Amino acid sequence: MVSPSLAAVGDVVAAMVEKRDATLLEDAPGCWQVKLLAGEKLPKGEVVLIEMNKLQKKNSEGYVTLALSDENRIRRFLILGATGGTFYAKEQKLTMENVQALKEIIIRGGASTILETLREVSIAGKSQKQEAILLALGLCSRFGVSSLSSAPSDLAAHPFYVYLREMHKEATGLVNTICRTATHLFSYVAYCEMVAADIIITHDEEVEKRHEEPGHQARKRKTREMLEKKEKESAPVRKSTGWGRVMRKCIQNWYLSKTPEELAVAVTKYRARNGWSHKDLLRLSHPIPRNDHQRIVFEHIFYYATKGECQPRKRLFPADTCWAETVRMKYTEAQLVEEDISEGLLYLERVSSLSPYTSEEEMIWSIRHFRLTWEQVPSKHLNSLEVWKAIVERMPMLAMIRNLAKMQNVGLFKGEKKEGDKIAHVVAHLANIEAIKKARIHPIQILLAKTVYDVGTGDRGSLTWTPKPELSAALEKAFYLAFSLMPKTEKRFCIALDCSSSMCSKLSGSVLTGRIASAAMAMNILKTADSAECITFCNKTETLPFTAESTLAEITDHMKTIKKGDTSGALPMTWATRSGKKFDVFIIFTDNDLNGEGPSTARALANYRRQSGIEEAKLIVVSMSANGAAIASGDDRGMMDIAGFDPAIPQIVHDFVLGNI
Repeated sequence: MVSPSLAAVGDVVAAMVEKRDATLLEDAPGCWQVKLLAGEKLPKGEVVLIEMNKLQKKNSEGYVTLALSDENRIRRFLILGATGGTFYAKEQKLTMENVQALKEIIIRGGASTILETLREVSIAGKSQKQEAILLALGLCSRFGVSSLSSAPSDLAAHPFYVYLREMHKEATGLVNTICRTATHLFSYVAYCEMVAADIIITHDEEVEKRHEEPGHQARKRKTREMLEKKEKESAPVRKSTGWGRVMRKCIQNWYLSKTPEELAVAVTKYRARNGWSHKDLLRLSHPIPRNDHQRIVFEHIFYYATKGECQPRKRLFPADTCWAETVRMKYTEAQLVEEDISEGLLYLERVSSLSPYTSEEEMIWSIRHFRLTWEQVPSKHLNSLEVWKAIVERMPMLAMIRNLAKMQNVGLFKGEKKEGDKIAHVVAHLANIEAIKKARIHPIQILLAKTVYDVGTGDRGSLTWTPKPELSAALEKAFYLAFSLMPKTEKRFCIALDCSSSMCSKLSGSVLTGRIASAAMAMNILKTADSAECITFCNKTETLPFTAESTLAEITDHMKTIKKGDTSGALPMTWATRSGKKFDVFIIFTDNDLNGEGPSTARALANYRRQSGIEEAKLIVVSMSANGAAIASGDDRGMMDIAGFDPAIPQIVHDFVLGNI
């Protein structure tokens, strides 16, 4: 929960911005804030103000769209990685340009909304783009830090600067909650550095926005004169490194809040990322372990993180040396006892000693005793049958389905009685609905794993195997079991499937064809929607006989029989308008450019909203090949483009239709 102090001071800043930005609506270009009721015409020049999250506005083509609220933009960025209307399946590098909308919200006093939404999205695990979460957190942690460090003392108590300090305090307080792994922490610090180096603001530059209207000239001149006076009185503004007291304390708390066992895992499993390492962070933050019974253990772990090796235990110093006397003076007996029995320290020493030259017996003991994952095992030992027997005993579901081929390749499923037990173990695990639920695996992820396994060869041909029928059947069973765990939407869907021949090609970077992927996602909607109707839209619309009981094979086989033709994205909406169909959501799966002849897709949606009376009707266009032209308007919260195929798409669709993004 964001503190009341940040929300309160944010309200003060928001009121200041609103007062200083006040202009007549007719003087604000492109502002069309009217309440447009179905079929209602307003007198010329009449303006009716309504709540921001219910706004409709007129776009450049003259039709009505659903405007995005600040909260919508925040959620879109945190979940999709962009504030506009497009989700990119392929990872996009985030820069300061991506957070322009969030910066504007902060300047208007909305930091508490960003942080509250950020906390909610992160804890619920809703984000498909963890980097977006970390960039937003870095923005709130360091925005305006250079301005604070160089602000004149007489302005230190100004509401805007108080607001910035409260925002930094609240944001850094969320780091332990959001940065669950050291990898997250490294990315967060990298983004903090980027934000601190990018943004230099002053109160007058940001709170008092510049306008060119004549009524603002006097205020602009006064502001400019005041800035010139301040520039003479104060030192030049310098870009901050971002490593002030607040940042150092934030990083210290991250390390010191962990248990020795958690910290030992962090420094051995996640060593560095984005140009940052544990050595860098410890050097800059200087965390000092609490003087309790675990003090020595933390010192050992910090030594390893900075030096790359374990130091001798204090108890091991010969009794007749000066070091032994120093130890007795510096540490208590309770601290020395904890050093002897600490599981975290034992874990650290064991994992740091593992290498390709470690014996197989020692490696197997380490895996079982310390529950090591396959990523922590040296590559040489991943060719050992006995090592994989130990790994598979506690293997998470997602790791298991991704490594079936490797396990079979090393001989884990050969079929002899002893190895056959491992097949039974894996089959039982895949059929365990509680294990699927705990792992939060989507059916699409299982379908991808099954398709790869059934092919019998890896992407680069490095691995080959003969698929086991019982494992393939277990994956198919898990695929259908996972559908029963999908959340319901209680919405009415029109599912439009492109059945052209190009959908038979494999998707970029995937073993699935466009036809199979779209059929699987259609299955997901059929099973979770309140009602759904499937159509194809090549030259003309044709109703498809698919239901919630249809199998993947039935859907793909029927799609092969459909006559091919040109696709038009407007057809589903024009068909629904003519037929009087009532849908809350249109979702189109295609790999073609939809902007052909006839009305545009966006205009067809606007017309359907008007004719049907369903003003909140939404449109999702999934471009399977990731190269289709953009359809959605970035300012219409009822439209979304998805570029490329990703197992996260069904969850994004679910959040979008429920208005969460």
